[in-house]
Amino acid sequence: MSEIDYDRSTRDVDLPQHSVNHLFVSNHTEWHWKGGLAESNISWQNNHQRELSEPVSHGYMPKPDGTLEHSFDKNTVSAAANVKQTIGTNSLKGGVNAEYQHNRSGGWSFVLPDFELLQFGIFLSDHFAVNDNIILSTGIRFDYGSINTHSYHDWFKTPTASGDSIYAERSANLHRAFNSVTWSAGIDNHIGNLVLKVNIGKSFRMPIAKELGIDGVNYSIFRYEKGNANLNPEESYQLDAAAVYSHDGIKASVTPFFNYFPNYIYLKGCSSTTMSKAAWRAVGLRPNFHSSSSSISKSALAANISMPVSCQAIRRAIPCHSPLHGRSVSNSATTCLLQTMPRADLQLWNM
Repeated sequence: MSEIDYDRSTRDVDLPQHSVNHLFVSNHTEWHWKGGLAESNISWQNNHQRELSEPVSHGYMPKPDGTLEHSFDKNTVSAAANVKQTIGTNSLKGGVNAEYQHNRSGGWSFVLPDFELLQFGIFLSDHFAVNDNIILSTGIRFDYGSINTHSYHDWFKTPTASGDSIYAERSANLHRAFNSVTWSAGIDNHIGNLVLKVNIGKSFRMPIAKELGIDGVNYSIFRYEKGNANLNPEESYQLDAAAVYSHDGIKASVTPFFNYFPNYIYLKGCSSTTMSKAAWRAVGLRPNFHSSSSSISKSALAANISMPVSCQAIRRAIPCHSPLHGRSVSNSATTCLLQTMPRADLQLWNM
């Protein structure tokens, strides 16, 4: 029985309880000279979260001591430096940035492993004015990132099929490193009151610690989530265009774009009763095609003529058959697995 009188007062701040302390310190410095600018940004952040819940036994876990279910203590150090210089009709910009994250978890319930994350990037871009009406833009960037997650074993024993009891490992030691070269190119053409733009480029995103190593209930949406340590980085190619017309205070624009994803990371829902059964994923606002060999693309048309553009929601359910290693969960929770899958989207956006 609970020792908390939940009906005593609607104003009680008791359990469950969530507290967040965030400390942020930053410095921004600029140096100016004729035709040029250099700037630097240095920051440090500390985020400390505590989630308190009434201790209860669950599954093979006995009733824990204390009310601290989760705690997260993350320190982040970031630094960036950029230089801009105008040389004739060229506007050059180059820079570097780096970030280091150090996260430690605590409490009697596991959801995210301890991890360290390091990211580094360097880039160079140029805007070249061909004449008063045409501007060409190019850019190139190199990114490197590495992430280390730490092993975690339950503090209580779980029976196995062989009859033994073990401290189950929920997270293994993991080291992953990623790198990529991305680029972009574009052209702007001013024709009287009309501006035409076309851009093409490539983007890159490495998987984060949550996507690689989470293994627990996300209470904000009451869903069991499990990461995938074998995820590849997300990549995409973009092609976008714009036509903008301005005259006498009236401005209208049309901005179609197309994205192609060789690799896309998303959260795939699975059975609400057990992860070992065939799963279904619900899709909103987009048709999805489940095929490892199909191309992945996203296209959209955006229009803005001083009024919102309506969007018709489309919902479909697509069967998937990737088991989650037989882990059982509560019937009232939805289970999910992060995977890399092909994707095709067709949407209407209001920009």
